Amino acid sequence: MNARHPSLFILAHAPSLRVAQVVADAGVDGVICRRASLRRNGEPSGLTDWANSVDARLFVQLRRLHAGTALDVESAIDAGAAGITLPRTHSTGEADTIIRLVRRRVETLIRVDPACLLRDVRMLGALGWDHLHIGLRKPADAGPPGWTRSTPICATAVTDFIASLPGRSTGFVDLPFRPGGSLSLNDLQDLQRMARAGGRLAVIHTAPTLSPAIAHTWIRAIRHAWSTDHPVLTRSPAEPVYLPTRTATS
Repeated sequence: MNARHPSLFILAHAPSLRVAQVVADAGVDGVICRRASLRRNGEPSGLTDWANSVDARLFVQLRRLHAGTALDVESAIDAGAAGITLPRTHSTGEADTIIRLVRRRVETLIRVDPACLLRDVRMLGALGWDHLHIGLRKPADAGPPGWTRSTPICATAVTDFIASLPGRSTGFVDLPFRPGGSLSLNDLQDLQRMARAGGRLAVIHTAPTLSPAIAHTWIRAIRHAWSTDHPVLTRSPAEPVYLPTRTATS
């Protein structure tokens, strides 16, 4: 691994407990469990199974802030969550609210869009979050092939912001799953641009089903592309996607 980079922290959105277990075994650092509602008759809804069965930090994604958010936070922590996040926060006020509800008992992952960052850049950097992810991509209705990217102006502001917070867990990489656990050229460019800025947080979006072999290939490719200035890659003859021909050494 290039000495100028800290360790890459990979968080995986997992649609099922089985997929969460597979990506955890493949080496992700945390798994995001989407739970529209954690309370069912006052008890956590299956979350304890995730906490006990996944060998990675479990981040619970709550609904957007609502009247019952405080109870949802308590329910998630009681069930064994290692972190709390929202689908996206749209202001520093929302981010500060979830941080205050968590009270440093577990980690907080704050996810914002570039518009929020550009509007509240100084206040956002001063908050006591553990991880901050700025979404430069968003999935279109067509799924991963239709993902859109933010303007170059936003991208520059994001990399400047990340560079201003050395040592903190920040990032902007969003990676959709691609066939075979491969990476597109845009994926590679985003990972290396984030590494150059000092970012170390990537969010990945898994497939509904995922084999252990493909998961290991995918996570290895992500870490390799991020940690190496000039990754040695081979291009697929069928599609513009890439796989590492060797792994980065730690």
